[in-house]
Amino acid sequence: MFGFVEVITLLLALSGFGVDADPKAPTGDTVLKFAVEDADAVVHLDTQAFLPRNIKVVTGLPDDASVKQIPELLATAKEIKANVEGVRGMAKAMAGVDPFTDISSATAFVSVDDHGEPQPPLIVLRGSFPSDLVKKVAKMTGAATTPIDGRDTMELEGMVVGTAKDGALIAGPRALVEPRVDDDWKAPRWKRGSLWSTIDAELDAKPVVMVALKARPELAKAARDATGDNFLSDLIAGHELAIFTVHHDGIGLYWKDRSKAGMQRVALAAEGVFELLRAANVAPRAMAKLAVAALPSYAGKNKTLDQLIARKDDLIKLVDEYSGDGKFDLKIKQDAKARTVTVRATGKKLSDVLPATMLLPGVVAALVMRGEEEAPMPPPRRPAVKQPARKAPPPPPTKGGLGTRKPSGTTKKS
Repeated sequence: MFGFVEVITLLLALSGFGVDADPKAPTGDTVLKFAVEDADAVVHLDTQAFLPRNIKVVTGLPDDASVKQIPELLATAKEIKANVEGVRGMAKAMAGVDPFTDISSATAFVSVDDHGEPQPPLIVLRGSFPSDLVKKVAKMTGAATTPIDGRDTMELEGMVVGTAKDGALIAGPRALVEPRVDDDWKAPRWKRGSLWSTIDAELDAKPVVMVALKARPELAKAARDATGDNFLSDLIAGHELAIFTVHHDGIGLYWKDRSKAGMQRVALAAEGVFELLRAANVAPRAMAKLAVAALPSYAGKNKTLDQLIARKDDLIKLVDEYSGDGKFDLKIKQDAKARTVTVRATGKKLSDVLPATMLLPGVVAALVMRGEEEAPMPPPRRPAVKQPARKAPPPPPTKGGLGTRKPSGTTKKS
């Protein structure tokens, strides 16, 4: 079972977790080369900015000196590493692809119907893929292949998968995939000032994660029907374009509203959100310092507290590692004419703005629960056997037995 010491040790060993700047991240033109122009949402991940680094940290857990000192934690670390290496080995053997290092980015273009139901997306993967990847997967799955301009496509579980001329792997509905893997495909061009040109510009800033949402009147109605009249439905109905970005050093927001009043509400809400984020950075540090200051008063009264006292310096280090001081740079810009709000919060690293300490309670709970699940079950107690009550011995016979005396008053007949 995991206790606080095990959790603290593991989280300190994972302190290398993070997000890197990716100078080779694709530009907006590259990401949107195969865009679906009537898509309602775009989701983009620069996997090279976080996957290789964090996979290296995870697979290195068994070699961490502190982890090695706790047998139960070491066993868990080895299990995690084995699972990661198992996935990697299987993917390499079957398709010749390392899913953790060979994929550089993933982009999804999502459309929804007028009732708000998502439709099958178009997914574009970029990276280092073998030229015969589709053929290998088709052979393993038994799917039929169809060549387009000398490159194979296949249908798998209702999705068509193919390789474009530039090496991108594209999957989605046939009507969307086949034109895009054709050599004659022409990348769309955006009008200056259009919603797509704004998305393009946001991607040029090389975010690690980008989510762009475009609103149609039909979707606004569907949102109100689903949630009623509230702030969320007002946001959905009021925006023309919303872009949320995560960078290696912070987060951002671009919002274009249908009205000036709506724009002002969003700007005010943004101020409130980032004030909470400042507090979310500072509050855990303050609580950790108070706890460490108070702990020595309870030495010797509880085994768990004694363990925490022994690691009190690590507790402070842990909170400092996973949060900032709340002094990140914040810029909120409103453009009344364009009805836009642009927000950018920047620190030295992502956790200076978006503190991982917000997730620590959930991580601790998950690890403790995992430890409880893996703890051996106590042996079942044997049911007590009910002993039958002893019977009282029978009373001695009153007559006819050997050695019995005759009742007094009897006479012997002559």
